[in-house]
Formats: sequence, C-alpha cells, structure tokens
Amino acid sequence: MDLVLETENVSSYHAANQYKKFDRPVEYSFTIEEETCLKDHVTRHLYTLDLEVLTNHREKGNYNFIVRTTDQQFKLDKQWAKQGKFLADLSELTEEVNLWVDEKGSIASFDHPKLQQKWKNLKLRLLKNHIGEKVENYIREIENRINNKTLFLEDLKQPKLFGLLFDGYGTLQEKRGSRQRKINSLIHGLPICFEEHFVQTKETFPEQEISIQGKMKHLDANALSRIQAYFKFNDIVETAPFLVYYKKNAVLDMDSGYVKKSHFQLELTNGNGYTKKQVLELKQK
Repeated sequence: MDLVLETENVSSYHAANQYKKFDRPVEYSFTIEEETCLKDHVTRHLYTLDLEVLTNHREKGNYNFIVRTTDQQFKLDKQWAKQGKFLADLSELTEEVNLWVDEKGSIASFDHPKLQQKWKNLKLRLLKNHIGEKVENYIREIENRINNKTLFLEDLKQPKLFGLLFDGYGTLQEKRGSRQRKINSLIHGLPICFEEHFVQTKETFPEQEISIQGKMKHLDANALSRIQAYFKFNDIVETAPFLVYYKKNAVLDMDSGYVKKSHFQLELTNGNGYTKKQVLELKQK
C-alpha cells in the first residue's frame, strides 16, 4: 500500500540524502513560453530544448554535475528574427556547464575559468556576425556578468536556465517555508523580486509533490520609474504592475534526488494594457 501524506507544514518536506549516480545522463525536455501584451500588440516566444544531466562526483559536501543542452529551438515572434539568431549563437555559452550543487539542492558554484575562456571565443564570433550599437551594448552587459562570478551564478539559477532543475527545495526547511527569488529581465529587462511560500506537499514514496506560490515584492522607486517610462513610451497608462499569479509545482524522486518534473507559471499586469506571462515546463524523459 502506498503511503500518502498531505500537509501544509513545511517540516514535512524531506530533502534526499544524496544524489544518486547513474552510468548514463538523466534526460529532460524543457519548454519556455512567453507572452507580452502592450495594448493590442501581443508578442509570443517559444523556446524548446533538451537537457542531459550527469552526476560526476562529490566534493567538499557538494555534488558535481555536467549539464548539456541539446536540440535548442527558438520560435520567436516574426519581428524578433534578428534577436533570435543572436540568442541561438549566444546559447552556445551554456551548452555544457560544470555545476556544483549543495545538499539543499541549490547551485553553489560552477567552473568559472572554463566559462570565461568559452566566452572569449564566442564574443569574437558574436561581434563578427551581429552588428550594431545595441548588440555591442548587450555583449558588454553579458561580459560584465560573466566576469563577475556571483552575478553569473545568479543567472544560472534563473528558471529559464537551470533554476527548475536545481531549485534548492531543501532551503524551505531552514527558512520556515518561505524564500526570496529574483527573476531577471521580466519587465523591460528589469528584474522583479518575489517571496515564495511553501503551500503543500504530497508524498507517495519515492515521489514527493511540492506546491509553491509567490508574492511580488514592492518595487523600489528607481525600478518603478523605469517601468512607468516604458509604459509611457508604449502609450500605456503608467499604473504600477502587480502580480496576478505565481505558481510552481514539482515532483521529486526521493530515491535519486532528481526532480522528475517541474511546472512554473506567472502573470503580471498593470490592469491598463500591459500583461506579461511565462509558462515553463521541465520533464524527465
């Protein structure tokens, strides 16, 4: 008989004791859908890719993983054709990443020197194949983050990279069921901060389901001013954006430590012509 346990107490979450080492990579499919509405103009993007995750070894309490990205497809809105080619080239940077993950399931570090070397070669090709002041400025911003290990570690933890794969669910225990999350480039390139709250867990060993909801943190004056200027430029009423929903559901394999699937969705709006939606789906094959 399966043991089924439902509760709203965060103490019921049990992190796996360790990640199981497999001879072959654990494979995932990953889908990212984005929709931005500016009055009557709607922009939709779809990204699909596969991930291969190989447990390498354990070092100083952290687990070493090699994560490979394959079969990337960028189906962007027609007006984003040039940006799509740039993103496809840029994605080579994270085609293979060497990560260290702590016992809580959070990305703790990565092979920074190897990534910096890869960037040196990629940067030359990007500047050669993509011309323009905006491209040069964007490449400069990327280089600043790559040269700052802390900033790029933050990028790797983003939901659109490896944040759903290694989501650090163990941190929910030590923070009494809530934690802070920042999602980069959410509104006009600006990050938005959220507070995630553990809602429910359901355990049918060896699987454990986790449900999380989020609340939007208050925008600081500078961020709000920039967002309102963006609204004004697009002839949208300059009311502050607010959160419609923020939901995350995951199924963990407690025997291996790996996430089996994770679904994340959010919607922001200002109630006067602006809406931003994201839906991310990670599934083990």
